[in-house]
Amino acid sequence: MSVKSFIPFYILPKNIEIEGLFKLPFFHFEYDWFAEPLGMSANFLIGRNTEKLYFAFMCTQKAFINDNHQKNVYCEGLWKYDVAEFFISDLKSGQYQEFNISPNGSWWTMLFSEYRKENHNNFIFPQKIEIFSNISENSWQAALSIPTDQLSIDFSDLTKLTANVCAIVNGRDRKYLSWANIHSDKPDFHKHNSFLPINLINNGEDI
Repeated sequence: MSVKSFIPFYILPKNIEIEGLFKLPFFHFEYDWFAEPLGMSANFLIGRNTEKLYFAFMCTQKAFINDNHQKNVYCEGLWKYDVAEFFISDLKSGQYQEFNISPNGSWWTMLFSEYRKENHNNFIFPQKIEIFSNISENSWQAALSIPTDQLSIDFSDLTKLTANVCAIVNGRDRKYLSWANIHSDKPDFHKHNSFLPINLINNGEDI
């Protein structure tokens, strides 16, 4: 199992549309949490431009969803079904923000002051989040964008941040994914001390 030393982060053009993310090269998960070969294609992309943060995920596996979850609806408990997750952590304060998106476009985010401790006092509820979702018979795609000035973490200096991408896929036979190698016998996406530094990539040209 390869050890990742950074998390790739695209520099994106200002006028990019959220569907256009899926024209760029994605990054591929090879193994699950327990270092077992994944046996499917699960891929992610993170990026930013001068105004927004973007996160996209796609998986070649039938989506396991809750039909009550609706596109563009803020919804807790998405992790009970298939979900893609993105985390940003502030190295100085120890705070981190989590973002979830389901295959059918429900989303959730929260600020944490420390390990699993929600910080509602300083949480900024994003008002202009954009969602994309597409489900076919044996695959799904989902993406979100959020204005950087509506993040609860200071996003002005990426050298002071770490990040990670995680996912739960494969329906009831759950597979847990993490880009960072997190040392925990049981899947635990909140171990932010194991998150990775951000490596900027200019619109995919360096891949």
